Parts: sequence; C-alpha cells; structure tokens
Amino acid sequence: MKIVNKAGEETERGGNGTPQGGVIIALLANLYLHFALDKWLEKKDAELKFVRYADDIVKHCRRKEEAENLQQDIKERLRQ
Repeated sequence: MKIVNKAGEETERGGNGTPQGGVIIALLANLYLHFALDKWLEKKDAELKFVRYADDIVKHCRRKEEAENLQQDIKERLRQ
C-alpha cells in the first residue's frame, strides 16, 4: 500500500495490520472489548452497571474510591 504525503510524494506503507480508519477496525475493537472487558466486568461484579458504545465506557460507581479502583483494575485487565 502506498501513502501520498502533502507534497505529493509516494512512500510504501509497510508493516502489518489494518489501516487506521479502516472499516474493519470498529468491528475488531468491538469484538475485543466485548470479550476482554464486557464479559470480564460482568464476572467481576454482577452489580456493577456500565454502558459501552464502541470504545467509550461509562461505569456507574457509588464512590470515587470505587471508581478509581475499578479504573485501575480495567487498565490491568487490558494490559493482560
């Protein structure tokens, strides 16, 4: 795949993976987050309410400390 810069020069893209902004990206991200995050959150705390749209998530927590701990747990989960 070739990329054209603002000066009109073509360069070879190289590398692997899907192109940024590609149509398949949203589908793959949604599948990944469904299994890596949504299902994990359901197992972790059945009482936890959350809403996810694409890669945005809103967690409904009762206290600031709970939200901060959950955020750290999510970071660790996604790092795994």
